[in-house]
This record gives sequence, structure tokens and C-alpha cells, in this order.
Amino acid sequence: MKIALDAKRIFHNTTGLGVYGRNLVSGLNRLASKHDFFLYSPKVNKPLFDMSALSSKFKLIEGSGFSSYYWRTCSISKSLKKEKIDIYHGLSNELPLSIKKSNAKSIVDIHDLCFLKFPSDYSKLDQHIFYYKAKQAAINSDKIIATSQATKKDILQFFNVHESKVEVVYQSCAEAFYKEINQEKLNLIRTKYSLPSDFILSVGTIQGRKNQKLIVQAMSLIEKSKRLPIVLVGSGGNYLKETQILAKKLDVTVELKTVLNNEDLPAIYQLAKIFVYPSLLEGFGIPVLEAMASKVPCLSSSNTSMSEILQNEDCLINPKNSKDLADKILHLLNTNSEQQVHKNYLRALEFSNEKFASSILKIYETL
Repeated sequence: MKIALDAKRIFHNTTGLGVYGRNLVSGLNRLASKHDFFLYSPKVNKPLFDMSALSSKFKLIEGSGFSSYYWRTCSISKSLKKEKIDIYHGLSNELPLSIKKSNAKSIVDIHDLCFLKFPSDYSKLDQHIFYYKAKQAAINSDKIIATSQATKKDILQFFNVHESKVEVVYQSCAEAFYKEINQEKLNLIRTKYSLPSDFILSVGTIQGRKNQKLIVQAMSLIEKSKRLPIVLVGSGGNYLKETQILAKKLDVTVELKTVLNNEDLPAIYQLAKIFVYPSLLEGFGIPVLEAMASKVPCLSSSNTSMSEILQNEDCLINPKNSKDLADKILHLLNTNSEQQVHKNYLRALEFSNEKFASSILKIYETL
């Protein structure tokens, strides 16, 4: 078969959906599939993915014309028809509006519906655009891939599609997180980013639904002599400012690290004393998987997709209860967490690129 992937974010996004797409392509490449893959992307100037690492089964097709947006949403169907594409896979909550004209069957990945369930983190315009794209893709696709059971539940709640149309496929994280880093490099990274000797780590956009204020509130409940600095890796707007103001008021140390080389991120995880991810809503929650793979003790929310990923009650907290988080941070600081770390690492091994890609490939072949 000829299978096309929406590769815009594979070549243009450093995090999130870009990582998701690169992991999928890497996994498909390793499976040595008999199928041919076409990576559709707007003009690639500084690629984040090296095509030379892929077999001859993969071909890059770059968009042309005055508008990459118009090409991806409208005129791309002409190319799909010309190349006689059998399946088009939209990797990020959307499909070309003209997909039905291409004669290709279509699959869309819907990662989350946070713009509907947590609208305060989005502008009104973005809410409307994201909803329209996701709804049209859900209706027009032949198959929907949800990144968790929690996301599948949301899709069925908000879109009028049959349950059989939605398939859950868990994603993977980069292999670098599974590799133990030597002490010399860890020391270099600690110095490079001026990291404390011990710290609580949280990775991700600093916004309302990610709930980083809860970590600050929890730390303030801990005896001052036992408090650890909180290192936030990410960027943010008003919510970040509010978090920093709250930290100052409660006498809690918060350090923001916004400029990072992604290759350094595994070392930052491994340097952390505890990883905390108290998000109120996630489609998957890849930082939690990265922490599990990095063998760092972790705590995350019990009410969203992360409980599916962790499958470890000892790691789950009520994301609306700062005392619950404080108690569990103290427990990890005062006890040997080796058993928890080992259990989480074994669970993380179940999320390989090959397993992820194999599940997707099976959907291609049964569509």
C-alpha cells in the first residue's frame, strides 16, 4: 500500500506532536514494512528529522504554492490522488477538508480535546478552529486513533461517532530517556543549567490545566527545612506569572528553565529527586512516561490518562488536594523508592517505538 502521513510537525515541531510523529516514523522504519510511506510537509528548510536515517520506502513530498495552510487543508488532495495514495494519516487532530476527493481512506489521531474541556487555556478563536478541525476530521475519517481510553471517552462524548470507529493506541517516548547517563555528563548538565543539588521537577507548558500551582501549594505545607526547589521546564504566560507570585508569597523556591536543548532533557530527568505532574487533563501525558523511563520517582494525577500509563496506585495523587501531594512527596523523600522506580520502569518498557508503530501498522492493514 501507499500510505501518506501529515508530516508537518515531524519536520517543524521540536516537542509534543513533533516527537509523536518522529517516534512513529522511526518505529515504522524499524519494522521494515512492505508498504511505501509518503511524508507530506510544507517546505522543509531546517528539518528536525533526518530523512537519510530512513529506508528507501520513505519519500518526502513538500508543499508548494503561496500558502502552506491552504495546501495542507485543501489542495493536498490533488497530490494524494496523483500519487495514488491508499491511506492518508493525519497525525494531529485534523484532516484535509477535501480528503474525500482524494479517493484515499483516512485516519486521524485525536490526542486530546483540552480546548473543549479546559477552554480557559485557549483563545476564543483557537477554541473554534480546533473544534471545527477535530469535528470535521472525526466525521470524515474512516478510523480515529485516540491516545488513551480517557481521550476515547471524550471523543465519544463530544462527537457523534460510533464507538467501533475509535481505536486506542498508546504512544512512546524517545529512546534516549531509557538510557542511563554517566555521572560526568550529569554533572555537566547540572552546571550548564544551574540546577540545585536536589529538586522537584515538572516538565510541560505552564498553564492552568497543567496545574503547577498545586506543587507550590504542596511544598508550602512541608516543613521549611525539608522543602526542595521546584524546577519547571517549559514556557507560559499569565499562569506562569501567577505561579511565580504564589511561590514568592508562600516562600517556595521555583526555578524556570525555558531554553533547553532537547538532548539535555533526559539528564535533567535523571538529576531530579522526584518528578511531579499534577495535570487536570491530558490526552496521554508523555512527560510521565519520560520520567518512568528515566527511573525517577514520580507522582501524577489519578483522574486522567496518566493513571492508565502508570498503573501504579502509589504514584497517583488527587490533583485538587495539595495536602495529598505534600504527604506523598514527603513519603518519597523519607523512604526508599527503588521498588516504585523499578515497577514504573518495567511498565515504561511496554511503550516502545516498535510496539507503537506495530499497532498503527495493524490499523493500516485492516482498514
